[in-house]
Amino acid sequence: QLESLREELTTKLTSSNQEVEHLQDVLKKSEQSLSIAEGQISSLQETQEILQKELELTQAKLRETADSLYNVEGELNQERQHHEAMITTMREEEKLKLDRMARDLEIKWTENLRQECTKLRE
Repeated sequence: QLESLREELTTKLTSSNQEVEHLQDVLKKSEQSLSIAEGQISSLQETQEILQKELELTQAKLRETADSLYNVEGELNQERQHHEAMITTMREEEKLKLDRMARDLEIKWTENLRQECTKLRE
């Protein structure tokens, strides 16, 4: 009976030892996987920090570009208004010149006609 008990306990001990070895292997693999995962997490965090800095720089550049665009648009509008005012002034001046020339020509031709009429009457 003792021999039977010993064999049974030996079998259980062997089985338990195998289970312990199996669990140690599982633990070792889990620790390795955990170590790899920690490395990947660390790498991802570093990448995230780099990307965050790049994003902040890009946002700053975008703000600068938007400000520059706003300023250029303002300058362009001022230039456009200035040129439109110049064109309007030039048109008005040309119209005045044409009106003066037309009036001068009318006066000249009227005077010429008077002179011709006077000559014809004489």
